[in-house]
Amino acid sequence: MASRTYYGLQNHVKSRIISRKTKTLLYKTLIRPVLTYGAETWALSKQDEYRLSIFERKILRRIYGPVIDKGEWRIRTNRELYQVYDEKDNVKFCKLSRLRWVGHVMRQDDHDLARRVLLTEPG
Repeated sequence: MASRTYYGLQNHVKSRIISRKTKTLLYKTLIRPVLTYGAETWALSKQDEYRLSIFERKILRRIYGPVIDKGEWRIRTNRELYQVYDEKDNVKFCKLSRLRWVGHVMRQDDHDLARRVLLTEPG
């Protein structure tokens, strides 16, 4: 079922009927939250960061498409994609959500389980 849902979204991202603004909104509200679910607790390795970035650029290339440069079509560079997208990439989004979660836990009372687990040193 999940693969059918992904391919359904993939078709919407490719559609010429839907505007880029709507496609970007679909990405931000449907795809990215699923992709980064539970990111507050992830320990991201370089390989994980690499894969998250690849997936994001793949979706953004489908949303924004190629450009005409000197009379020929070409694929947008990574820098051009992020300039047009003008948002934090998924890796930064995950790291910021982790910081936000730690701030939330640190504001909890001392007897709360999440705070005790976070501050406990293995012994």
